[in-house]
Amino acid sequence: MEVSTNFAKFLTPFGNFPDNRGKTAKKPESRSFDNRHKFVYYLLFFNKVRYQVKAIHINPASPSYKALREVADIILNDGVMVYPTDTIYGLGCDVFSKKAAERISRIKKRDPLKPFSFVCKDMEQISEFAFVPNFGYKLMKRLLPGPYTFILEARKTNVPKKMIGKRNTVGVRIPDHPVCRMIIALTGRPIISTSVNLAGGEHLTDPADLPQSFSRSIDVILSEGELVSDPSTVVDLTGNMPDVIRLGKGPVDW
Repeated sequence: MEVSTNFAKFLTPFGNFPDNRGKTAKKPESRSFDNRHKFVYYLLFFNKVRYQVKAIHINPASPSYKALREVADIILNDGVMVYPTDTIYGLGCDVFSKKAAERISRIKKRDPLKPFSFVCKDMEQISEFAFVPNFGYKLMKRLLPGPYTFILEARKTNVPKKMIGKRNTVGVRIPDHPVCRMIIALTGRPIISTSVNLAGGEHLTDPADLPQSFSRSIDVILSEGELVSDPSTVVDLTGNMPDVIRLGKGPVDW
């Protein structure tokens, strides 16, 4: 496949990235892309024409404000994205977009009645959607931002029904990752957080491996290359003491 110089320049995974002050950031030394990754970016570009998917390479050390502003606008218009976190890649949308949430369920072939967790920018935003017990607040303040999902009692009047579990609970996160937190800040809304996979399958570690069936249904892909990690540790705070539901990346030696 022949790609013009302009297309190749646009799609090169490691060009220079503008930072938030309009300056140019250096290439990150810790990551490298082989020809396989470059080829995938070419495919994603042509998929954009065919399937309307937008692929953006993000440097987490200095993410482009302009690019993330564009992503935020997509999310606020019922868009669905793949985005990096401090654990694994997430599939997300505006927590209040019923249309986008239903699309994510279809993409993953997931039970449409199964609630989603969501990510918030800070503890204040979490408190808008959930009741945080005193002992839980202290623990969360110590561990967040970080690789944890906390199960809390939902504020039913503030949370969309699709996010609430059978016990009137919600799962919330504050990832230690600048990209997803900037998107939340730009949208002013929490974002759904679910792994990029078919229900019950292996999670995606690299957008280069994204199945075409997924890319046809996604509006924007934010990639920083391969993320090899465990999912978040899940802790239930609805009882009298923390209860570890799933052991993941976050340690539990509190």
